[in-house]
Amino acid sequence: MNMINPILLTFKDEAKSQRLLDFLATLDYVDIAPAPQQAKLEAEPPIVVPILKENYTRKDLQKIAQQFPKSHTWIYADILKYFPSDSMIKVEILNHKINIMASPEEIHQNIVGELSTTFKTFNKQNKLGKVIISPFDVLLDAPNVFVPDVIFVSVARKGILDGKKANGAPDLAVEVWSPGNKKKERAQKKEVYAKNGVTEFWEIYPKKEQVIVQILNTKQEYEIFSEAKKTGKVQSKVLDGLIIDLTDIFVME
Repeated sequence: MNMINPILLTFKDEAKSQRLLDFLATLDYVDIAPAPQQAKLEAEPPIVVPILKENYTRKDLQKIAQQFPKSHTWIYADILKYFPSDSMIKVEILNHKINIMASPEEIHQNIVGELSTTFKTFNKQNKLGKVIISPFDVLLDAPNVFVPDVIFVSVARKGILDGKKANGAPDLAVEVWSPGNKKKERAQKKEVYAKNGVTEFWEIYPKKEQVIVQILNTKQEYEIFSEAKKTGKVQSKVLDGLIIDLTDIFVME
């Protein structure tokens, strides 16, 4: 009898395991050895994904995330694998930690709508690149996947777009902050945007009716380029010539 190296097989489906054992029982010279003791690795959980729903809620997605260990290192592949692709709920990864966003308020959506319309009109007239609104994934680096409210990608950098996501930093990103975006989270996201080379970063505070336009300097830090609160105008450097009156952003229908 020739000796062969032992083979360790792992089955999640008990029925499949039993069928194999039944088959092995028909063979000669088969011995089933106990599995070797190894360091216990984080097992892939049996994720239950909600399916066949017209509208997914934040609670649906949170139930998926809660099935993972709290120490799980989140990556973009997890979002693709475990979360429904047709969900309109934002799922972001910040420093390998998952963040499932609450549904935006009406004022948030109004601001995004008005701003994106202005951006797109200006961009169409000048043929500078592409303006994309949320939800659209932006893979900044391995630990960070954001879904900015609006992004602009110049013609020169259109190669980062693959039709489904941006594989790298856009030229410009806009975040309309909601009450759920805590100060620490805002600071961390801003740092990640800067580290990955997003040239222009807009922060919009709906309740304060404030817009802060920032430009990346040579130290890879943001400095204010244009700012206004309640009244006045702001302008872009990346979209050179774009000037927006705050009354056109914080419009009440």
